[in-house]
Amino acid sequence: MKKGFRLGEFELFWLRGGRFELDGGAMFGVVPKVLWSKKYPPNEDNTIPMVAWPLLIKTPDSLVLVETGLGNKLTEKQKQIFRVKEEWNVIGELETLGIKREDIDYIILTHYDFDHSGGRRDERRKKRRIFSYFSRSKTHHTKEGMGRCH
Repeated sequence: MKKGFRLGEFELFWLRGGRFELDGGAMFGVVPKVLWSKKYPPNEDNTIPMVAWPLLIKTPDSLVLVETGLGNKLTEKQKQIFRVKEEWNVIGELETLGIKREDIDYIILTHYDFDHSGGRRDERRKKRRIFSYFSRSKTHHTKEGMGRCH
């Protein structure tokens, strides 16, 4: 967890949502490699380091989680493909702050890519049900994000 800070009545904390690597060309699309590689030098196989940092916002009235990180549902093969270097630890980081997952009031998702919304649900099977990690929370998302569900 990165050190938090106060912004008026709010407290903000960045939580460890996972570290991984993705193909730089896929991340920057039509931007020429000669431009993006100056700021984000790729590895020998053209991958660049990525970090998911879900943001916890403590307001006077509620606890808001913006994004949820990688989550725990990636298979071993997916972890190899996405080169996961650090596992998801949002629940542990919340506990360090004295917060239970059930205490989260709202989750805001900008879109549904695995590194932004993967921690929303616990997909370890128990009687073939999927459980929400944050059972009391209301989830909000952008309309644009819904078009990208996968």
